[in-house]
Amino acid sequence: MQTIKAYLEDTYCFAGHGEVINIGMDDKGHFFILNRTIFYPQGGGQPSDQGYLEIDGARVDVTHVRMVDNQIRHYSTQDCKELLGKSPKLIIYHEKRLLHAKLHSSGHLISNIIERDHPKYKAIKGHHFPGECYVEFSINDQSSQELDLNALNIAINDGIKKDLRLESIYIPGDELPNYCPNLPYSIPKTENVRLIKMSPFDYQPCGGTHVKSSLELKGLSITKQKLKGNSLKISYQVI
Repeated sequence: MQTIKAYLEDTYCFAGHGEVINIGMDDKGHFFILNRTIFYPQGGGQPSDQGYLEIDGARVDVTHVRMVDNQIRHYSTQDCKELLGKSPKLIIYHEKRLLHAKLHSSGHLISNIIERDHPKYKAIKGHHFPGECYVEFSINDQSSQELDLNALNIAINDGIKKDLRLESIYIPGDELPNYCPNLPYSIPKTENVRLIKMSPFDYQPCGGTHVKSSLELKGLSITKQKLKGNSLKISYQVI
């Protein structure tokens, strides 16, 4: 039984319920699996949610969440055997959830603007951890060069002010080329794919949490860039 990914339904849902359907232990520690979770598992360059469970007057901390062998494992420093079959209240730390969503959405805005204004630059990787955020681009040009960061920050602030709305849809994997014809990596055709779009930009595959509007990205700025061959790393922060 696969866990329902309720965290994709509403970034701003910070509490819910789920039944503990399995428990275990691996090299990362004690873990439990839910039939439905609001906890985002680390992946796609985004850190996991953290929080805790409330059950029978007790509290069980959730230190991190990972996808392992197609299971969403919720890790705790506590033994989880007493949780099996119960339906605790799930609570995530909302400050961290919102920060991670802002950093992730910021990475998408940056990649969208650079690809629009510099068509030879293609985003290939994003890392959205606090204090170490960047988007990496490949450059389809022998005369690759750094960007004008001042002009880029002006373009980003302009995009933020336009109240760009984020939308999401789900499609069969074999339809992905119709939405993302120039994707620099492959996704199995047998899987359903979640796409997000910061209108008016194009859809992009993404399984992370995002804000509702670019207006929530105030304080976003590019901090530095590093050009190495035909690869450009753009670092950024949200303050």
